[in-house]
Amino acid sequence: MRQRLLALAAVLGAAGAGSLVLVNRDTGDQVRAPPGAFEMFDRSSCAVQACPAQLCLQANNVLDDAGSSCTTRLVTCDVRVGAQARAWATANGLTLGPQRYQRLRFVGLRCPAVDGGSSFGVPMGDDGLPQFASLAQQTPLCVRAPVAGGTSCQRSERDGGFRFFGSGNVFPATESNGDPSCKPVGCSVLFGDNADVDL
Repeated sequence: MRQRLLALAAVLGAAGAGSLVLVNRDTGDQVRAPPGAFEMFDRSSCAVQACPAQLCLQANNVLDDAGSSCTTRLVTCDVRVGAQARAWATANGLTLGPQRYQRLRFVGLRCPAVDGGSSFGVPMGDDGLPQFASLAQQTPLCVRAPVAGGTSCQRSERDGGFRFFGSGNVFPATESNGDPSCKPVGCSVLFGDNADVDL
């Protein structure tokens, strides 16, 4: 465990501030998620928080003993979920929603970046999938008005009022009137996907 953590820390320390790096946990090499895995497509959607799990605390102790400034963290990002990722989740006893785009939380490592700030890495296997079965589904950052029927899901006009902006309209959940017909969804899709179906 110690060698793997320090190899990951070395890769992240050389990365630029704000980087989100997928790293092979055995070799320390940067990897690309294969088609059908978890594809992180909007780094700006990611949020980092402390990881109180026992595995994280043990990893932090190893890093401290080695004099590393890196710490384990949870990172929550909007991801595109493929069939391979669904199979991995099922094999690890995790249940994902049916949507192609979901907001998921992973365990990773945050390190000081070479140019200031910090970088973040998620340990991956040769199959391009996370190595820790700690992913958890989170509430998406946006909502969508019903695609067919209903005008009660409304968006803030930022002047204290709300109005209906159209069927299937996707907007930040923080701008919603909180009506139950506003369905929590991802905020964007990759070119070629259908927001009405895949969100």
